[in-house]
Amino acid sequence: MLQFLEMGLEALLFLALQAAAIQERELRISDKKVHYLEAGSPSGLAVLLLHGARYDSETWRKLGTLDVLAKEGFHAVAVDLPGYGLSEVSP
Repeated sequence: MLQFLEMGLEALLFLALQAAAIQERELRISDKKVHYLEAGSPSGLAVLLLHGARYDSETWRKLGTLDVLAKEGFHAVAVDLPGYGLSEVSP
């Protein structure tokens, strides 16, 4: 975090503009909502990002993983597992 404070406003704005477009999406599986984030070209090699306990798909956005993978040409998908983030709980 300290490195960002030392960069200055212009550098931070530049990095923000360079960020990959991350789309929020959802689908329904067995009548339950599953939320996920998607970045990069759909024609790129797919990378599925799964989170651990106490985390959700936003973790991958905050860490910058989605941006890095998208910029490298991958199609990154970060899923909220059932009961986490914006996905519904499965019975």
